[in-house]
Amino acid sequence: MNTSSTSRTPRRQFIKSSSASISALATVHLTSGLRAASPNDKVSLGIIGPGGMGRNHIGNLNKRKDVEIAFVCDPDSNHQVNAAKLVESGTGIKPKQVGDLREILEVKSVDAVFIATPDHWHAPAAILAAEAGKHVYVEKPCSHNVREGR
Repeated sequence: MNTSSTSRTPRRQFIKSSSASISALATVHLTSGLRAASPNDKVSLGIIGPGGMGRNHIGNLNKRKDVEIAFVCDPDSNHQVNAAKLVESGTGIKPKQVGDLREILEVKSVDAVFIATPDHWHAPAAILAAEAGKHVYVEKPCSHNVREGR
Protein backbone atom coordinates (compact mmCIF):
# COMPACT_ATOMS: atom_id res chain seq x y z
CA MET A 1 0.00 0.00 0.00
CA ASN A 2 1.35 3.39 -0.96
CA THR A 3 1.31 5.80 1.97
CA SER A 4 2.94 8.75 0.23
CA SER A 5 0.95 11.94 0.18
CA THR A 6 0.10 13.36 -3.22
CA SER A 7 -1.81 16.51 -3.98
CA ARG A 8 -4.61 16.01 -6.45
CA THR A 9 -5.89 18.63 -8.83
CA PRO A 10 -9.67 18.56 -9.14
CA ARG A 11 -10.79 17.37 -12.58
CA ARG A 12 -12.67 20.57 -13.43
CA GLN A 13 -9.71 22.75 -12.50
CA PHE A 14 -7.37 20.57 -14.58
CA ILE A 15 -9.66 20.73 -17.62
CA LYS A 16 -10.13 24.48 -17.28
CA SER A 17 -6.39 25.22 -17.00
CA SER A 18 -5.52 22.69 -19.73
CA SER A 19 -8.06 24.24 -22.11
CA ALA A 20 -6.62 27.70 -21.58
CA SER A 21 -3.08 26.41 -22.18
CA ILE A 22 -4.08 24.53 -25.32
CA SER A 23 -5.89 27.58 -26.68
CA ALA A 24 -2.83 29.74 -26.06
CA LEU A 25 -0.50 27.18 -27.67
CA ALA A 26 -2.80 26.83 -30.68
CA THR A 27 -2.79 30.61 -31.11
CA VAL A 28 1.01 30.77 -30.92
CA HIS A 29 1.40 27.82 -33.31
CA LEU A 30 -1.16 29.14 -35.81
CA THR A 31 0.24 32.66 -35.90
CA SER A 32 3.91 31.58 -35.94
CA GLY A 33 3.36 29.54 -39.10
CA LEU A 34 1.54 32.36 -40.83
CA ARG A 35 4.03 35.07 -40.01
CA ALA A 36 6.42 34.07 -42.78
CA ALA A 37 3.65 33.82 -45.37
CA SER A 38 2.00 37.13 -44.57
CA PRO A 39 3.03 40.08 -46.74
CA ASN A 40 2.78 42.42 -43.74
CA ASP A 41 3.82 42.23 -40.10
CA LYS A 42 0.44 41.08 -38.77
CA VAL A 43 -1.68 38.00 -39.27
CA SER A 44 -5.16 39.03 -40.37
CA LEU A 45 -7.93 37.03 -38.67
CA GLY A 46 -11.67 36.59 -38.81
CA ILE A 47 -13.54 35.46 -35.71
CA ILE A 48 -16.55 33.36 -36.71
CA GLY A 49 -18.92 32.98 -33.77
CA PRO A 50 -17.87 35.66 -31.27
CA GLY A 51 -20.09 34.35 -28.46
CA GLY A 52 -18.66 32.88 -25.24
CA MET A 53 -15.55 31.08 -26.53
CA GLY A 54 -15.17 33.55 -29.38
CA ARG A 55 -14.94 36.43 -26.87
CA ASN A 56 -12.36 34.42 -24.94
CA HIS A 57 -10.26 34.09 -28.10
CA ILE A 58 -10.66 37.81 -28.82
CA GLY A 59 -9.37 38.63 -25.32
CA ASN A 60 -6.27 36.48 -25.86
CA LEU A 61 -5.68 37.67 -29.42
CA ASN A 62 -6.01 41.33 -28.41
CA LYS A 63 -2.81 40.89 -26.36
CA ARG A 64 -0.78 39.89 -29.40
CA LYS A 65 1.04 42.54 -31.42
CA ASP A 66 1.41 40.25 -34.46
CA VAL A 67 -2.34 39.73 -34.96
CA GLU A 68 -5.08 41.93 -36.39
CA ILE A 69 -8.69 40.89 -35.97
CA ALA A 70 -10.11 42.20 -39.23
CA PHE A 71 -13.60 40.64 -39.03
CA VAL A 72 -16.13 39.42 -36.52
CA CYS A 73 -18.94 37.29 -37.91
CA ASP A 74 -22.22 36.27 -36.33
CA PRO A 75 -25.81 36.20 -37.59
CA ASP A 76 -26.79 37.90 -34.30
CA SER A 77 -26.02 41.60 -34.73
CA ASN A 78 -25.74 42.01 -30.94
CA HIS A 79 -22.85 39.52 -30.90
CA GLN A 80 -21.23 41.41 -33.78
CA VAL A 81 -21.47 44.75 -31.99
CA ASN A 82 -20.24 43.40 -28.65
CA ALA A 83 -17.33 41.55 -30.25
CA ALA A 84 -16.32 44.59 -32.32
CA LYS A 85 -16.33 46.72 -29.16
CA LEU A 86 -14.14 44.15 -27.39
CA VAL A 87 -11.65 44.14 -30.26
CA GLU A 88 -11.63 47.94 -30.46
CA SER A 89 -11.17 48.36 -26.70
CA GLY A 90 -8.17 46.03 -26.76
CA THR A 91 -6.48 47.17 -29.96
CA GLY A 92 -7.92 50.54 -30.95
CA ILE A 93 -8.97 49.07 -34.30
CA LYS A 94 -12.62 48.33 -35.07
CA PRO A 95 -13.09 45.16 -37.13
CA LYS A 96 -15.67 44.80 -39.88
CA GLN A 97 -18.90 43.15 -38.77
CA VAL A 98 -20.60 40.60 -41.01
CA GLY A 99 -23.42 38.12 -40.62
CA ASP A 100 -22.32 35.63 -43.29
CA LEU A 101 -18.98 33.85 -42.94
CA ARG A 102 -18.61 33.67 -46.72
CA GLU A 103 -17.96 37.42 -46.74
CA ILE A 104 -14.78 36.85 -44.72
CA LEU A 105 -13.68 33.95 -46.90
CA GLU A 106 -13.87 36.11 -50.04
CA VAL A 107 -11.32 38.60 -48.67
CA LYS A 108 -7.83 37.61 -49.82
CA SER A 109 -6.07 39.61 -47.09
CA VAL A 110 -7.58 37.45 -44.32
CA ASP A 111 -5.01 34.79 -43.43
CA ALA A 112 -6.98 32.64 -40.99
CA VAL A 113 -10.26 32.19 -39.16
CA PHE A 114 -11.10 31.19 -35.61
CA ILE A 115 -14.33 29.17 -35.56
CA ALA A 116 -16.20 29.23 -32.25
CA THR A 117 -19.74 28.72 -33.50
CA PRO A 118 -22.32 26.29 -32.13
CA ASP A 119 -21.12 22.69 -32.66
CA HIS A 120 -23.27 21.94 -35.71
CA TRP A 121 -21.53 24.76 -37.63
CA HIS A 122 -17.93 23.71 -36.86
CA ALA A 123 -17.44 21.34 -39.81
CA PRO A 124 -19.31 23.36 -42.47
CA ALA A 125 -17.46 26.56 -41.53
CA ALA A 126 -14.07 24.82 -41.36
CA ILE A 127 -14.58 23.09 -44.71
CA LEU A 128 -15.62 26.33 -46.42
CA ALA A 129 -12.64 28.15 -44.91
CA ALA A 130 -10.17 25.45 -45.96
CA GLU A 131 -11.61 25.42 -49.47
CA ALA A 132 -11.12 29.20 -49.57
CA GLY A 133 -7.44 28.71 -48.70
CA LYS A 134 -7.65 30.02 -45.14
CA HIS A 135 -5.84 28.61 -42.14
CA VAL A 136 -8.39 27.31 -39.64
CA TYR A 137 -8.62 27.08 -35.86
CA VAL A 138 -11.85 25.31 -34.90
CA GLU A 139 -13.26 24.58 -31.47
CA LYS A 140 -13.99 20.97 -30.56
CA PRO A 141 -15.76 18.95 -31.74
CA CYS A 142 -14.45 19.43 -35.26
CA SER A 143 -17.54 17.75 -36.63
CA HIS A 144 -21.05 17.28 -35.31
CA ASN A 145 -21.34 13.68 -36.47
CA VAL A 146 -19.26 10.90 -38.04
CA ARG A 147 -20.46 11.65 -41.58
CA GLU A 148 -19.15 15.23 -41.38
CA GLY A 149 -15.82 14.04 -40.03
CA ARG A 150 -15.04 11.76 -42.96
